[in-house]
Amino acid sequence: KFFKYMDVEPILVKPPYQTMNVGGKELAAHCNEWTIAVVGILGNHYGGQYDRIWEINECIEELNRDKGWQIGIHVDAASGGFIAPFQKDLPAWDFRCKNVMSISASGH
Repeated sequence: KFFKYMDVEPILVKPPYQTMNVGGKELAAHCNEWTIAVVGILGNHYGGQYDRIWEINECIEELNRDKGWQIGIHVDAASGGFIAPFQKDLPAWDFRCKNVMSISASGH
């Protein structure tokens, strides 16, 4: 809905079938001066895989610093948002990451 109502053209990044998740380099390669945000999924509905939000944050931070951009990250935590906070060995994926601006979670 956001793309339609706000007249924003999405750039969709297809994850590799071997991992079914994306990291920072994949997303950063598609960013430009018109990019307003990137979205990472924490628990996709196919197999529950997490996009590497911690790695996405590092790459977006580098882009923002080097190019003077202000790209934010939205985490679509889907069902993973109810599990990830209790996974002790999981790297930071939430507001501890500087560029994470919003998080949504839903039991669908």
